[in-house]
Amino acid sequence: MKTFVLSLLALVCGANLSAQDLDKKVSPQKEIPTVLEAETDIPFPIYIDLGKKERMHLIGTGVREKYWIDVYGFGVYVEKAAATPVMKAAFAAAKKLDDDNDAEALIDEAMLSVSFNKMMRWVMARDVEGEDIADAFDDSLGPEIEKLYAKDEKKRLKSMKEMAKLRGWFEKTNLLEEDELLFIWRGNKLDSVVNGKSLGIVDNYGVCYAMFKLFLGDDPVDDDAKEAAVAGLKLMAYPKQAAKEE
Repeated sequence: MKTFVLSLLALVCGANLSAQDLDKKVSPQKEIPTVLEAETDIPFPIYIDLGKKERMHLIGTGVREKYWIDVYGFGVYVEKAAATPVMKAAFAAAKKLDDDNDAEALIDEAMLSVSFNKMMRWVMARDVEGEDIADAFDDSLGPEIEKLYAKDEKKRLKSMKEMAKLRGWFEKTNLLEEDELLFIWRGNKLDSVVNGKSLGIVDNYGVCYAMFKLFLGDDPVDDDAKEAAVAGLKLMAYPKQAAKEE
């Protein structure tokens, strides 16, 4: 249902949105349509403008749970113009592979590349102490960095050092229900924004990769959200085909 709602909304609004020229000044917008995350009912705009020339498009929503308790709803966004050719090539290449696991790995690799900017928007579903968020980074980002650089000690140590910066910022930041967090991945840089204020920018691919792999990798925190994200990217890559299928 989550994938269907997002795909249908994109089809309804896609023609108007794709006609927007981001090189021109964005005109005043009417209320932006939203998608409700199914578990938390938290609304996510179908696009977010980070600047006059930087529009992020929603490709999927999900929820982070711990012990069956909703911690936050999240939406995954991408820069459409840059993401479309990259993902179209990945889908085409994956289609030629006989092994489904190899095909999925190829698509995951494309989603986690630096070829296009990505963003996650979290909205807290409950109050969480900063120390708990910091500990979660240790438990989740740390192992991903370890796996990524298992054969490169120098890069591993550098990424762990940069991850410690991120951890430190959040350790001092208690989060309240309905607080909004943006994690913006541009190139090798990760900007962490809480309620409109940047906590700082980490300049390290390993940290960026680890953060987004938790949501777009082979063992995502929400399987439905990952499935929706892939479907959303496929819709961008093949809009005419998706329209026919609907």
